[in-house]
Amino acid sequence: MDASTNLGDLRLDLTGATARALTFSTNLGSGSLTLPDSSLTADVTSDLGSLKICVPSGVGLRVTTKNDTLASISWGGAGLVKVDETHYQSTGWSTAVNRIEMTLSTNLGSVAFNPSAGCR
Repeated sequence: MDASTNLGDLRLDLTGATARALTFSTNLGSGSLTLPDSSLTADVTSDLGSLKICVPSGVGLRVTTKNDTLASISWGGAGLVKVDETHYQSTGWSTAVNRIEMTLSTNLGSVAFNPSAGCR
């Protein structure tokens, strides 16, 4: 599944979806991505904008980052721990039935995982 926008607002809610792969990209805009409660490989890009990513409880998440030094990422709401300089993963990764492998790239933007206001 591919979803992208330039100069706009992109909202994608995959609750209940069974997609196996996702490419999600925003350019000069904002985005909101609600991930499914199923296994998935995701390539997520946000340039010059803001992005909210919501991860369902119990889903294992591993993120590889490719970020500009001017990017801001808030990991707090997703319960991710830093593995090394470019890798983060949920504490339940090894035992999770459903796992999401994500590559995240952001330039001059901000990304928030499981923000308190949600992703809608």
